[in-house]
Amino acid sequence: MNDEIRWLARLGIDQGLFSRNHCLKVHAKLGPAGDLMAFAQEFIDSGIVTDVERLETIAGLALRKAPQGAPADDPFATAAGAAPSAPSAPAAASGPAFAFESIGSLDDPALAAAMGALLRSTAASGASDLHLSTGARPFVRKNRVL
Repeated sequence: MNDEIRWLARLGIDQGLFSRNHCLKVHAKLGPAGDLMAFAQEFIDSGIVTDVERLETIAGLALRKAPQGAPADDPFATAAGAAPSAPSAPAAASGPAFAFESIGSLDDPALAAAMGALLRSTAASGASDLHLSTGARPFVRKNRVL
């Protein structure tokens, strides 16, 4: 499990958006292959979270905090300090691919072409919206769900 998920869980619990038990259930369902997007989506799909905007905000904050390492009070830690094990599950389908880390090295025409390709890829995947925010992984909305 990555630190992004640990931070999403910690922040969501702290803000009363969901409980530790909810996090454990989602982790058990997704397994170790789950990523932040799949984790957040499962909260929505399972009806645990109905305030999608608030979840998006928390997910963005989790992405910003993840490079610091796991939160000191890891909601997934057991008495021995290890994360609970979960059965292996296939990774969730991802949205459009884009090398965001390369944006800083692109000139204006290349950036415009890359963004156009990203938007076409987003539409081709069936998504209606593409949410971009500085320092956060992009979210796509498909069938009114992130």
